[in-house]
Amino acid sequence: MNILKNKRIWIGAVAAILLAALFFFVLHISGGIGSPIRTEIPTLLIPDEPAETPVPVETAAPAATSEPLVTDAPTPELTAEPGPTPVTYLLTFTGDCTLGSQNGSEASYTFQGVVGEDYGWPFRLVQDYFANDTMTLVNLEGTFTTYGGRSNKTFTFRADPRFAACLTEGSVEAVSVANNHSEDFGHQGFSDTMDTLDKIGIKAATFTDPLVFTTEDGFKIGVIAGYYPSVDGLKKQYDACMEDKCDIVIAAIHMGNEYYYHPTGGQKSIAHACIDMGCCAVIMHHPHVLQPIEYYKEKPIAYSLGNFSFGGNVNPRDRDTAILQLPVIRDPEGTVTLGELKIIPCCLSSGPRNNYQPIPLKEDDPAYARILSKLDGTYAVNDIALHPDKTEAPEETPEPIVTLKPSRTPKKTPEPSDVTPKPTASGSDPTQRPSETAEPKPTPGPTQKPDETETPEDTQTPQDPDPTQAPPEPTQAPPAETTPPGGGEDPDPGPGGGGDDSGSEDGNEG
Repeated sequence: MNILKNKRIWIGAVAAILLAALFFFVLHISGGIGSPIRTEIPTLLIPDEPAETPVPVETAAPAATSEPLVTDAPTPELTAEPGPTPVTYLLTFTGDCTLGSQNGSEASYTFQGVVGEDYGWPFRLVQDYFANDTMTLVNLEGTFTTYGGRSNKTFTFRADPRFAACLTEGSVEAVSVANNHSEDFGHQGFSDTMDTLDKIGIKAATFTDPLVFTTEDGFKIGVIAGYYPSVDGLKKQYDACMEDKCDIVIAAIHMGNEYYYHPTGGQKSIAHACIDMGCCAVIMHHPHVLQPIEYYKEKPIAYSLGNFSFGGNVNPRDRDTAILQLPVIRDPEGTVTLGELKIIPCCLSSGPRNNYQPIPLKEDDPAYARILSKLDGTYAVNDIALHPDKTEAPEETPEPIVTLKPSRTPKKTPEPSDVTPKPTASGSDPTQRPSETAEPKPTPGPTQKPDETETPEDTQTPQDPDPTQAPPEPTQAPPAETTPPGGGEDPDPGPGGGGDDSGSEDGNEG
């Protein structure tokens, strides 16, 4: 009995111990017991509780930058695109260019004789100005034709059409033919000239039809022209330019008293009318000498640019001339403004006699300042004193041209009423001088200047007359109105002609 009783005691004790162990185990799981006991139990023994994720350590945010720290692709750097910029167009103007001679003579001292086959000769020394502009405009005073039927007038200028290459070789893009020499050889000569210009791509403004020169970027320059024109006639040409959507219009006008250094009232009236109708500049020619530049409504008017490459006279008495360059600026909105007018003083010959090759002058040349004074109106000269046969400045009387309707006409055999060949006493070729027929002179090479030793001492070109001195008394009766003030009885005087008192000055034919 005692043994059985002892077993029960032991069993009870063991059970109590197990119950106590189970009690402590449950308390441990429920958190009732401190952590030292819990830390001794691996977390892997608790499958229902996930492993704790470590908390990231907070760090200071990086300084803000213009570019994101992380991108999928590199971001290009942002730069402002340049906007449209203004465009400048440079226009060049000169005076009278007669690229031929009286009756087409090719004697050694004439334009054709000097130039030969070197068509770049006339404008070679001004090429830097002509080639680096937008458009060069000259007054073409003469014809390109082989037709010999002269108009019934004293001075008639022509050259073989091959001499038109002087324009292209010289970087001339446009001409005005609205003058009193465009029909020196009638309808035929005018038509031949226009055909020749068309073939070589030279734009031409005529008596009734303006020219339109278009640049590569579409800027349109219109040129209206006239010989003693009416305002109504010029307005029709201007309106035609506007219909063609020209951006600017230039007026090229042929009028004024020859060898007078100041403009007439008629010149001023026409020039102002051109500006009033909308032209941005007026370029005039015909007086054969320089006249002042005026600004009217802030637009330039050159009343005369004189002669330039001038084959109409082998020895002109006044060699002063100039190139004008006018910048025209178009802004991105299409507004057009004018830049500052540039003046390049020149001499119409690079040699002692006329070699038909204008040359720019250096500032230390005495003629440089004289030319500027003629253009700014300060040139001290009395026009009347230079013309002793005149008691006052004459009224402008334009020489009638042969064709009353100078519009271009097809080639045809001229009627007797159109042209009248000038008679000669011997019936020989009027372009031949007697001395040339007997013993022709050698023609200089392409780039050779004419033989300057042929000119006698007493016929060298004099300096400009001293305006403070009274003019010399004429030794003969004053010449008729159609004769040049300094003579002109021989329109092609040869090597000894020219100068102030003799020569082939073309009188009222400029």
